[in-house]
Amino acid sequence: YEAVDLLTATTDTVLIELATLRAQQWVSLRLARGVVITEFARTMLSSVATGTRTVLRADSIRRDVEPILRQAGLEDAFTLVRCSDDAPRVPGATSLESSYAEITRRLDLLRMSAERTAIEADHRVAVVARHYVGSAHVAL
Repeated sequence: YEAVDLLTATTDTVLIELATLRAQQWVSLRLARGVVITEFARTMLSSVATGTRTVLRADSIRRDVEPILRQAGLEDAFTLVRCSDDAPRVPGATSLESSYAEITRRLDLLRMSAERTAIEADHRVAVVARHYVGSAHVAL
C-alpha cells in the first residue's frame, strides 16, 4: 500500500502510467495460476443473478479480463465491461477519470438509469467514482 500512497501523491503522469503497466503485467502473471472469487465478488454476483444491472470496471486490459470472466463462468454476467484499453485517455485526466467518463458515456448511450452507485475497493477510488456516478461505496 505504500506504493499506492506514493502514486496518489504524485502528479507525474509518466510514473503513474509505468506503475499501471507494471500492475497489468503482474495481473497477467497471476492469471496463469487461476481465479479466486472473493466473498465480496460472490455477494455482487448474487445481486447480478437477481437482475441488478452491473458494470465491471477493470484496471486491466481486455485480453486479461476476458479469460478470467470465462474461467469463472461470468462472460455474460455484466451489462458492461470497461477495461483499461477500451477507450482513449481523456487529455488531462487520470486513467481512472477516463474510465469513469467512458462508463458514464456508455451508460447514457444505453439510456440506463441516472441512479447509479459505484462500489470500489479503495476509498480514494470511490471519491473519484462518486464524482461521475453520484454515489460510491467502499467494499469491505
